[in-house]
Amino acid sequence: MKIFCALKQRSSTATEERGIVMLLALMMGVVLIAGATGLMIRQMMARKIGVYSSYQTMADNAAINGFNRILGTLNNPNRNLGYLFLLDNGKQINPEDDSTSDNFLWEISNPNLDEFCTDTSDFPTHRSGAGWYWPTGREVDNLNNEKTKPIILSSIDKEGKTTSNLRVDNAKGIEPSFKLRSYKIISFDQNKGQGKGVFEVEGIINRTSEDGSKDQVARALMTRYLDIFSTIDAPKNWAVLAADRVDLGPTTIHGDGLMAWTTKTKPDNCTNLIPRLNRTRSSSTTDDPLVWPINRGLPTAILFMGDGTNDTEPSDSGLKRIWNFDDRAPGLSADRGTTCSTVACTRLEDETSYSSPAITDHGVNSKTIKIKHDEICTSKLDSDVCHIFVEHMHLTNTKLFIESEGSTNAPRKIVLHLVLPTIKPASVGEGGSIVLAGSAQLCTSQSVSAGSTPACGQKPENLILASSDAMNSDWYSTASCQDPTNTVSIEGNTLPSAWLAMAQGAVRLTGDTTLNGVIWARSICSNGHNLDLYATSDTSVTAAANSDANAIKNVSYVYAAAKAWHWNTLNFRGFGKTTLRGLRGEGLDTFQRF
Repeated sequence: MKIFCALKQRSSTATEERGIVMLLALMMGVVLIAGATGLMIRQMMARKIGVYSSYQTMADNAAINGFNRILGTLNNPNRNLGYLFLLDNGKQINPEDDSTSDNFLWEISNPNLDEFCTDTSDFPTHRSGAGWYWPTGREVDNLNNEKTKPIILSSIDKEGKTTSNLRVDNAKGIEPSFKLRSYKIISFDQNKGQGKGVFEVEGIINRTSEDGSKDQVARALMTRYLDIFSTIDAPKNWAVLAADRVDLGPTTIHGDGLMAWTTKTKPDNCTNLIPRLNRTRSSSTTDDPLVWPINRGLPTAILFMGDGTNDTEPSDSGLKRIWNFDDRAPGLSADRGTTCSTVACTRLEDETSYSSPAITDHGVNSKTIKIKHDEICTSKLDSDVCHIFVEHMHLTNTKLFIESEGSTNAPRKIVLHLVLPTIKPASVGEGGSIVLAGSAQLCTSQSVSAGSTPACGQKPENLILASSDAMNSDWYSTASCQDPTNTVSIEGNTLPSAWLAMAQGAVRLTGDTTLNGVIWARSICSNGHNLDLYATSDTSVTAAANSDANAIKNVSYVYAAAKAWHWNTLNFRGFGKTTLRGLRGEGLDTFQRF
């Protein structure tokens, strides 16, 4: 009996233990199931986050790719689209009430540009057709529709075929696209040809189905700053003639170059603007303009400053020396008083009495005036330029040679600045002007000596004739070609090679004229005479069909001047028909994700 009771008690205890074990097993199973479920959920979330992050990265890349395609199109050397860098293209915000208005200037067929005859007909076409504007995707016939059509980015699949899908996820394609939300020009300096703009480009990722439906899964907005540069890409597009008031007789440009007509009024058409102007032996084609109307001021003599060395009185007074040349008879010549009887006379800038300068040859018998290197700008004989101030020059039978290189001194260029005398111009024979007529000649020369006749230099960049920028308005007016002050008058070969920087003055022809060089003047007055302007040192190079770009630049007077005067350090990129290019700016890219 005792044994039976013991066995029964033991059986009950075992049953209880089995129940506890089962309970523990069930609890363990619940814990394992919960852990597995949590792990699975975490993995699913991580996968979704990874997919979303992948889509957002794709959207970022689509925005970058889209920007590069827009920039590549605008910078395409075979298309003239650089003008778009100067036009806003997006919504304009009113700061007073935060309202917006359309300012999509790229969509205007004839935008307001300072180079009036810019060809705007080659505007890119949207990939989806002409019904949408490139690259914003705005609908042409329904601009009030806020819905736009992005430009799809195509790629090449494994079979070498073009596809719009970047990849396939779960039987659905991943399609990247982009659109320009806005472009705004921040600043642009026409004188330096530099500016800044900012782009906002959207990158969009859609999942596509076989039935053509699309679901947007990611979108990113990239903001990128851009540096804008204008340049003149070839000598044929440089202005070798430029003026506001134009009165040309039969005029021929020999070699590469065009005429810039500075005007505030857009011409009615851009063909045959100046019928008497033509161009020969040039690398230009019939598609290249000969006359380029432009709403811009002429470059000034600041381009020819060099190291700024002025011709001063050799007595070390530091005062500028004012020159006066006149070879006419006493009754007709300028009144320089009784203290100077030679053709060349000088005075100090704060005095009215003249004296005969100490120069190599006054040309009393030879009719040749010779000024050596070390007789001018004596305060700095190794200067790279000598600025000489001329209140009057009227030569009819005298040749004037100014030495640009000395035997022991460094080469330097010569700039003749027109200035007004201290008394009324008529009193000194039309002061503030240069008149070269008859057998007279004005040249720089590499070498000047007393015993021989110098040879005229053939480099226009070595002799600059600059107008005065501070003429007294009571004494002169450049409103007509009849005004004699602040004027250079030439004929024949009296000025063989020179650069006339007459932004505030006029150039007059008193006879048929030949000139190697460039004329930039407020007024060009031909008086019906012929002008043959040679813009290159070797026209056979510009006329040859097989000449490369570097060979043409090497014979161009404008490129020679740019190099001689270091215009790159002045950020001067040229005057004429410009080309604009955009480069990535210094600002950091910013991305917004949606």
